[in-house]
Amino acid sequence: MQINKTKIIELYIADLTNKLSVAINAAEQAKATATHSDSVARSKYETFGLEASYLAHGQSVRAQQLIEQLAQIKQLNIRQYPPNMPIAIGSLVEIINQSKQVKLIFIAVQASGQVNYEGQTITLISKATPLAQALLGQQLGDEIVVAGVNEKINYQILACY
Repeated sequence: MQINKTKIIELYIADLTNKLSVAINAAEQAKATATHSDSVARSKYETFGLEASYLAHGQSVRAQQLIEQLAQIKQLNIRQYPPNMPIAIGSLVEIINQSKQVKLIFIAVQASGQVNYEGQTITLISKATPLAQALLGQQLGDEIVVAGVNEKINYQILACY
């Protein structure tokens, strides 16, 4: 199977850019609400303005996180990996679990989300996730075990791109 990792990154960047736009708009709306004259508390029980300011702050933090994710994903060195090379950041890995569910996982420095690439769902994960930690350094054919919520999940590495 031939997979264009550059296209996957482009799809993810488009998704992050859209999420960033939504977060910025939400932060601006929450800020406008928090600073509007109707939001001024007239008693200690009126907390609408305070709540709106907390929301504005949260949305601003989310926007900053998305900006950082965009910067990191744009700096990612995209290359194809030969079969004998250990899995690293930038690897696209095809794995199968004990229930025979196949997943395509892209490991990035900081990422979370999914993109649809030619009819396949590709999940982008941060290097800090338990699954990424288990995959990093492994090779084609290796088996890994990841602690799930209620059980350990076994995976086999089917392919690495």
